[in-house]
Amino acid sequence: MNYLVPFDDYHRRVWMFQRNIRKIYPWKIAQILSMVHMQLENDVWGGNQSVQNSFTSNLERFGLKREGVQYDPHSGGARTYFSQLESLGLLFTRDDGSTWLTIAGQDLVESNFAPAEILRTQLLNYQYPSIYSQVANVKIHPSIKIKPFLFVLELLLDPEIGYLTDEEIVIPVVYGHTHRCFNVCKQKILLLRAGNDLLSIIDNPEEDLFTPRTRGRTSTAALVDFKNIANTCKNFLESCSLVLSVQAQSTHSKQIIINEGVLPEIKKALLNKSSFILVHNAESFQRKYGAWNRNKDTRTLIRGSGTNISRGEPIIHALFAEYAGNNLVVDMPEDFVIQAVGYGFDRQLVLKTIEPYLVNSLSLFEQKFIELSTGGISTANAFEKAVKLLFEERLHYKAAHTGQRYRVGKTGGYSDVFIQEISGRFCAIIDTKASPRYNISSSDYHTMKNSYIPSVQELEEYSNEGLGFCAYIAGGFEPAIDKRVQALSNESGYNFVAIKAYDLLKLCQQEILPSQQEKLTDTFRLNKLLTIHDFEMIHRS
Repeated sequence: MNYLVPFDDYHRRVWMFQRNIRKIYPWKIAQILSMVHMQLENDVWGGNQSVQNSFTSNLERFGLKREGVQYDPHSGGARTYFSQLESLGLLFTRDDGSTWLTIAGQDLVESNFAPAEILRTQLLNYQYPSIYSQVANVKIHPSIKIKPFLFVLELLLDPEIGYLTDEEIVIPVVYGHTHRCFNVCKQKILLLRAGNDLLSIIDNPEEDLFTPRTRGRTSTAALVDFKNIANTCKNFLESCSLVLSVQAQSTHSKQIIINEGVLPEIKKALLNKSSFILVHNAESFQRKYGAWNRNKDTRTLIRGSGTNISRGEPIIHALFAEYAGNNLVVDMPEDFVIQAVGYGFDRQLVLKTIEPYLVNSLSLFEQKFIELSTGGISTANAFEKAVKLLFEERLHYKAAHTGQRYRVGKTGGYSDVFIQEISGRFCAIIDTKASPRYNISSSDYHTMKNSYIPSVQELEEYSNEGLGFCAYIAGGFEPAIDKRVQALSNESGYNFVAIKAYDLLKLCQQEILPSQQEKLTDTFRLNKLLTIHDFEMIHRS
């Protein structure tokens, strides 16, 4: 049955996303929203061009936006940021013209919750129709009823699909009119993989690739635009850690696959894929969409009713969001404090401002950590150091980065990371693999068995502990990794585990006390692929 929406020459029947920020990293959105928040608290945003220009200038002044001359005194640059934040359900405008943060926007600014979790929820709930889809220069057909990002994830979960390229994502961009279009899109993707040209599987190019703003353009030109839309869709999903970008095994092209660490969030969202917010009133829609983890937004909105903020605090937060997005922050970062003081901020104000955000700083680092864990040789050393720091600072082990050391007078080397319990009961060795699809090869196991394990006692940090476990940590693993780990454990007589980088980071986002470390180690000795759920027992008395 054909579930496609009928053609008319007034609407587009293809997806569209605001893409002035294509990589919507949680830290990036948090920093931009912090600057908007400052303007909302201290000025009237509305149609005030000078305020909008001031916003853009502040972004440039503090390195949050590439510098550029505002040639047009009525530049819409600031408004494009606003529009994108609005399309993500982080802002809304009331009938009186005043602009407000939604609950999701407020929680992002105040860091009440993990920023990555908030943005993932917004993408999973992103829908057409919406206030954004009705904008004059967008005009998506009102009968298109779909959650586009969730639809792409649903395709990725299909065993016959499994991955998608930029070109393949064009198919749902064009034919994803409702969730009932799943099989239409799936079959066209399989036709593409069978060697067919993309244009050849477009049923009616003149209608299917039509948009009211681009009448008369060629089908080839239209596909270039739709590939850009598909690329934006991919970037949004990747920026929020919903998917991983991997190298195709047979070509040099990039593919996306599901980030299995967030699979529970995706499956929960799929249960509600048929639940849509009605689009009757702009404020009502935005407040419902932006409620993210609550049933509804019941706040009474009075400007200045919240905590009074100085102009410095949002800027410091914005600077810190970028810093934490690119650096693993485990305590008060002195180098950042020095940098902020260099901008002219008082040291005590800097310390006071960023202290509340430290607890969720690992969420800001999430996508960067995943990039390190999947980047191959180019990120391998940085990934080793990050894993060492997490075990040391968040899980309270004594830890040493040993992967770059050489064994004097002997062949082979040391594992990447060596850790010890603070009680002295056990030590452990960790082999990190910056790969999205790692499998423990016979060669790697030979190295572990004949080099890493025997060399433990040569390390100066070794204090005669028992070798508690050997761990493999990677961005992702091949499906058979669980059986492989169990086989290695049975064969060697040692405890072996594997854990994905995402699950390790989620573990480190919890409050782990030094007194819980022995329970933690016991979990690392389970001879399996560990998930975050395996660590729930350490919080039980």
